[in-house]
Amino acid sequence: VRCCVADAADAARALPDGDWDPRLCRPLSPENEQRAMAALAQLVSAMLEAYPTTLEEDEELLQEADDLSRNAVAAIQFRMSQKRILTRCLAVITAVSDMDCGT
Repeated sequence: VRCCVADAADAARALPDGDWDPRLCRPLSPENEQRAMAALAQLVSAMLEAYPTTLEEDEELLQEADDLSRNAVAAIQFRMSQKRILTRCLAVITAVSDMDCGT
C-alpha cells in the first residue's frame, strides 16, 4: 500500500539504487504512511459496507430464525466472523494512524 500511495520523493527513498529491497518495508515518510493508512481504512470500510447486513442484523437473524437450515446458519456465522475480523482490522488501522508513524 505504501508503494501505491508513494510520491516521487517516497519512491526515491524506497529505491535509492533503483532496485527494490523487500526488507525496506518500513514507512517511507510520515505523509506516505498517513496516505497508506487512509487507503487501508477506506478499503476495509468498503469491504464492511459491501455486506447486505450489519453484524447486529446477522446476530438478530440467528436469534430470531428457528427455521434456518444448517447451511444458512453456517453462512451467517461465517459472514459474522469476516465482519468481526474486518472491524478489528479497522480498529488497528485507526490506532496506528493515530500514532507517530514517521521514519
